[in-house]
Amino acid sequence: MIIMAEGPAEVPQAIKDSIKRKLNSEKVKLWLPPFTQDNEAFGNYSENFVKQYSQSLNLTESVVIQAFEELRQHAVAKLAAKKQYQETGLATLKVKVPGNINTESGGSQVFSITIKLDEKGEALRQRIAAQVQLPSDSLKLIANGKVLESEDSLQSQGVTNHTHVMVVLLSESEREARQKEDSLAAIQRAKDAAQLLSNKKYGEGLSEDKFFLQITDQNGKALDLPAEERAALSVALTLNEKGRACLKKKDYSTAILFLLESESAFREKLLLLRSEITKEHQLSSHCRSDILQAVDNFAILCLDIVWCYLCLQHIDQLPSAVQKLKICEDSFRRAHGPNMERLQTIKGDKGKDLALYVKLFLLQGILCYHQGKITEAKRFLEKSESILKSIQVDETKLMQLVAMGYEVSDARLGLRAADGSISEAIAKITERKERKQKQAKQEKEEQRKGKLAKRLGKSANGEWIKVDVYEQLLGMGFPSGVIAEALKQTNSDLQLSLEAIQNHPEWYDVPDIPVEDSEPAWTGEITDAMLARFTEMGFEVNAAREALKQLKGNVEKAVQELMRHGGTMPTTSSNRQPTQDNPSKYFKGLREELSQNEKQAMAELADDIPQHDEDYLDITLEEEAQFLEEYKMLLASAASTS
Repeated sequence: MIIMAEGPAEVPQAIKDSIKRKLNSEKVKLWLPPFTQDNEAFGNYSENFVKQYSQSLNLTESVVIQAFEELRQHAVAKLAAKKQYQETGLATLKVKVPGNINTESGGSQVFSITIKLDEKGEALRQRIAAQVQLPSDSLKLIANGKVLESEDSLQSQGVTNHTHVMVVLLSESEREARQKEDSLAAIQRAKDAAQLLSNKKYGEGLSEDKFFLQITDQNGKALDLPAEERAALSVALTLNEKGRACLKKKDYSTAILFLLESESAFREKLLLLRSEITKEHQLSSHCRSDILQAVDNFAILCLDIVWCYLCLQHIDQLPSAVQKLKICEDSFRRAHGPNMERLQTIKGDKGKDLALYVKLFLLQGILCYHQGKITEAKRFLEKSESILKSIQVDETKLMQLVAMGYEVSDARLGLRAADGSISEAIAKITERKERKQKQAKQEKEEQRKGKLAKRLGKSANGEWIKVDVYEQLLGMGFPSGVIAEALKQTNSDLQLSLEAIQNHPEWYDVPDIPVEDSEPAWTGEITDAMLARFTEMGFEVNAAREALKQLKGNVEKAVQELMRHGGTMPTTSSNRQPTQDNPSKYFKGLREELSQNEKQAMAELADDIPQHDEDYLDITLEEEAQFLEEYKMLLASAASTS
């Protein structure tokens, strides 16, 4: 008999997975005799048994023995924990900590803790803090994809025997903020800010009026939502943007907290009653499916959550990762078409959106690898690599476009959309800006009509007077007051209004409708045509942008100021209006006198709301390429042992 000896290092996971699959296929149970004997510290493995696996998997006998023992001990420990739980009620939780935390056990990143499930989350946090020798307020615990609350019992939060708990180490700044503000977390502040600003109208009355936090569909068109749904969706999207901002900074520990809260806000607050959804779409959630499809963000949120777990090295333990990626895949197919053909119709190109598919296929491949589905893993990784190569941006071309005055985000997305052609990329960037300008013009027109309808009032049937009919009559030369009176009486019927005006000469005494005396505020859009005026005069593009920002789009004044200051502009932080100059995909800020609370709320959100409306697509793909190479090597290693 061969008695297992302790090896110097843990066997690589890929090798253990290969051996485990073979053991399962042959129905070998290492936790039972003859492999496991009472009162023996190590397992018993016959020479023939070891040699059989060594030759079959092309591994050394010592590696096979060590892998057997690691798998056996894991199974025995799991059985012992189950028995202990049945007899004493003590659950065994597997705790995993990030690499920057040292443990009492000499740096091991995984350890077990036994605890009763009626204990509160704070009790578990204190136990883990003692184990890793860190203050408890510096740790966050995540189990089953949710942050564990300190004051709720573990059982009420879905923790069971054998549950895996992930530990997140908060940064020093987060700990300071937590202590300073009496445990008012940044997440709650973001929720409060989004809630406040989503309910703050620029005007009053019609649904066309703008809000501080405005929600648009994938075409950029503002969605007309009931107040409750708009507020809930604003909170979810704000938390998502905050989490994504942390992802860009590679602050994954903070990012996962915001992303999980965002997912909770989506699931708990956005959907209509389950019965309505089930009838129409066979879905069980609280969110209106048409809203989720219009905003198209919940799927990307699911993708971000799984990606964050991968970066935290917890993807193999992520609960419901498969379901999250399935939600993402189904949503992309529904929104983009089976072959992404709808992207061409919706946005004019599809190259830039393919970056999301690189990440999706990569994560699906990694999950398949950890599930032992080697063939599927290889297929997904090959799909990811193929798309990655097709949209990889040439840095030289990128810098050429930046030198021409284009923003890095515009340049990168343009090159991807144009398959790397600089001339076509410029055309794509120009097309996108023209689409935005056209959309902004349409929104201004809708806003103008909404405000005019408010001034005109309602007709006899209680509906707002139709502005198009009013302006048609105005073009015929009738006074505005006469037209308004006629439209009120006839429910905005053109022919009846003409007859009524002829039959009621006394209406000519009605005062005219007051004309709006102020132009709409500058939206913050700086066009190529505006910049051309400056470059023709020899000014640098960046100086022109700064001048236009400071002078709210007034070209003439901006030229004068540049000439006064020798071609440069003095920078002043007071001139920057974050919510006006930085429109995001979902939120658009508008000028208005703000209360102190609203100003503070704006400041809380401004830094994390991206300047580029397709910021979520602006992915360098460097990390994706690194993970792709890592798992290709793991797959190659697994293939060599099979």
